[in-house]
Amino acid sequence: MTLLILLSCGPKKLPDAEAGPSSGWHIERGWSGSCFLPPDFPAIEDTELREKMVADTVRAMVLQWEGSRQDGVNFDGDMSDQVGLLLDKVPERVPQVAADNYELCVEVMRDDVTTSRWGRWVQDLHAELEEDDCPNPLDDTFHTLEVNRGWQLEVELCAGQAYRIKAATTELFQLSKSGDWIGVEGEPELLPPEGAYCREVAGCAWGQLVGRFEGEDGEVELFPIGGEYEGTATQAGMLSLAINDDDHSDNAWRIVEGVQDGVTLEVRPR
Repeated sequence: MTLLILLSCGPKKLPDAEAGPSSGWHIERGWSGSCFLPPDFPAIEDTELREKMVADTVRAMVLQWEGSRQDGVNFDGDMSDQVGLLLDKVPERVPQVAADNYELCVEVMRDDVTTSRWGRWVQDLHAELEEDDCPNPLDDTFHTLEVNRGWQLEVELCAGQAYRIKAATTELFQLSKSGDWIGVEGEPELLPPEGAYCREVAGCAWGQLVGRFEGEDGEVELFPIGGEYEGTATQAGMLSLAINDDDHSDNAWRIVEGVQDGVTLEVRPR
């Protein structure tokens, strides 16, 4: 009878502790707060599930960095959001970033140290991801506008780059030898002629300063500028500027008492 009872009991089940904590928010006795333990990404064979877990991990880290967990961690909110957006572009980096983040969090929650080292790490990560995402960020750029040639300047923009374009409106030029004197605002009452760069886009006027942005996917966007314009690059690409005309060869700046008008275009980050 005793033998039968022993056999019916079967093998002992190992304690859950031996398997280690599961991924997710993790806290142990004596900790001042919880830390997000990332999943074992290499063990996740389903591609769709792995992508979801990567995205969830990024969101969890950002949630804590920006202070939403109310656990004593509160880094710059805008910077935290930007790191999250940059990590979304490089999901292959998330497993290592999440592992490093967990170690730094444990150091704070378990050992009761300040968040200064953790915060510097997030700042350095932000700078590194920005550098990788946009190796040539926009600097203040100046260009002397030539009214007798077409597209010019060519400024390389990274995805998400916010920029401002400014041009003086008091300097005048002609679109033909007998034409009226106009500035970079153009002739809003006249329909641009066939062949003008920007004819079908609302707001584009004949003789106006206009912009052209060609994204890395080959898509081209035309838009009116005039004296001032603010925009954001939706993808990486090249920005060019020109006077909206069909024939630039007969355009000329006004000359008064031997002094020729002219415009210096400004393209700056904002």
